[in-house]
Amino acid sequence: GSIGPTSAPSFDELDDVGGCPDVWSAQTYDQGDLVSFMNLVFECTEDPLSSHCGQAGYEPNTAPGAWMIAWTVVGHCSGSIGPTSAPSFDELDDVGGCPDVWSAQTYDQGDLVSFMNLVFECTEDPLSSHCGQAGYEPNTAPGAWMIAWTVLGHCS
Repeated sequence: GSIGPTSAPSFDELDDVGGCPDVWSAQTYDQGDLVSFMNLVFECTEDPLSSHCGQAGYEPNTAPGAWMIAWTVVGHCSGSIGPTSAPSFDELDDVGGCPDVWSAQTYDQGDLVSFMNLVFECTEDPLSSHCGQAGYEPNTAPGAWMIAWTVLGHCS
């Protein structure tokens, strides 16, 4: 016997998003950030999975595929993105004296810690259970800390 021919494969056409964003690098990415790899454009997924976007092993389009948890293919690109306007920054509130520096201990919702003159507040339950865990120290790469802490202001 023989096997009959199958239908031709079908492909989804990717959108042309114009110039290519920067290539992925190990850094903190936020939900919606774009990177490129071999003229494909990837978007960092929504929180809390976006914390994986900057981690090694989650680079877009790499085997064995863990990257698909953190990134979505949104189109193709060519060239580079032109310069944009100067960034704007939000001014942080001065909260006065600095609270204790973070240490591996139990923190409750609303507890404050400091790091390099920035003040962080432990988030609400149930995510506050991460506040005292190693890997969730405020303001550290690759950004898992953003699940547990919120920047409240600066201190002196």
